[in-house]
Amino acid sequence: MLLAPDETAYKLVESYQSTMGSMLRARGSDPTWGREVARAMSAAGLSAIDPVCRYETWTPGSPGLDLLVSNSIQLRDGFVGSGMTDEQLGQVREVMTGPDFAVTSFATYSVQGRRA
Repeated sequence: MLLAPDETAYKLVESYQSTMGSMLRARGSDPTWGREVARAMSAAGLSAIDPVCRYETWTPGSPGLDLLVSNSIQLRDGFVGSGMTDEQLGQVREVMTGPDFAVTSFATYSVQGRRA
């Protein structure tokens, strides 16, 4: 995270992001697998591997941050089942839509390679 209005808000959003990661892993997703793509391609025998990693800064009103806010609503049952309260989720939405908030996007990996 890049910017939050105060330390309490920062920790709350960190908790939200951590819970989201745990929920993804519990459903069989690996949100960090992109880091392994280039190595997997190399192990598969590809050459001229060219990995690129991209991040964006998401601020209120951006599509990426709108997705995070939407996730807090659509995945509410999962968040509550993982220990977050409705009050905390409301606070997360308030922080994420406030003027003093910016977060780094998820990493997007693009990896090209050639068959040997």
